[in-house]
Parts: sequence; C-alpha cells; structure tokens
Amino acid sequence: MLLCTPLAVLLCASLWPGGEAMTGGTKYHELSDKEILDHLLHRQRYDKRIKPPVEGSLRVNVSVVLLSLSSPDESSLHYEVEFLMHQRWFDPRMIHDDGQRYEYLNGIHHHADIWKPDIYFIKHGTFKENLSPSNIALRIHRNGTVLYSMRRHLVLNCEGDLHIFPFDSPMCTFAIE
Repeated sequence: MLLCTPLAVLLCASLWPGGEAMTGGTKYHELSDKEILDHLLHRQRYDKRIKPPVEGSLRVNVSVVLLSLSSPDESSLHYEVEFLMHQRWFDPRMIHDDGQRYEYLNGIHHHADIWKPDIYFIKHGTFKENLSPSNIALRIHRNGTVLYSMRRHLVLNCEGDLHIFPFDSPMCTFAIE
C-alpha cells in the first residue's frame, strides 16, 4: 500500500502496483503482454463503450474471406457459409512502447474489455456455434492499430418461389452492415 503526502501525490499517482513508474509516456519494457494490456485497459483510463477518440470519422477496414459455401438445401432453401472476418482500426488509447519486445500484443483474453465496431449480418439465419476464444483473434500493435478477427459459420435462408420448383431461381443473398 502506498501512503502519499500532499507533496508526493504526483509521484504516487504515477506508480503502478509493482512499483515501476507508469506515466503518460509509459514504457513497458519489463512487462508481459498481459500486464501491458491490463494497464492499457484499466477502467480508470479506458471505457469500452466509447469509440476511439480520433479526428473526424473513425475508419474501420473490414475484409471477409469466404472459407466455404454450401449449395442451398432444396427442401428448406437453407445454405451454410463459413468465413473469416477481419476488422482493423486505430485506437490512440492503445499506443504503447514495449521496447520492440512484441510485434503485437495478444488480446485474446481481453476481447470483452475492448471497444469493437458493431457489425450486423443482414438477413442472417442462425450462427452454427457461439463465438468462442478459439474462433477469434485480437492483436494490438504498438502504434495503436487493432486487428480483430473472427471465424463464423452461418446457416442462411434463400428467397425463392417453391410453387414453381424445380424451375425456380432462388436468390441467396448475404450482407454485412
């Protein structure tokens, strides 16, 4: 426990529980990636409900890699799609200096504590499995770039006119917003 006199308040306020100084220009040379993320995402300095503070609009780059796409089931007009979705954005609250120890911080255990863009799947059916840690990756680079990837497996519905089956042409659309 730290006891601070009024003269030493500034010094005590900048001490991390381990005793090392943690200031605005913090250097994380001796800390593990988990300890760095614990400090970066501490609730007194980071609020996951607030989007990253950037000038103008926040740009989120989204890419989708299609892994598999099944043919629609003739009786139900359901089809399955499996894909990887990568999202990349800049969060100045995540900038850190780890002395070149890590190429990126592995934030897999902190993914619930970080701001993420709201992604909506238009006309989706059901997810085949829940989003588990084995299906996501979260990388935080020292320049504040965040890369969030997830693997999803969806069961989707096609629109078609079954009254003229098998001469119909079902429309199987999939959109992300």
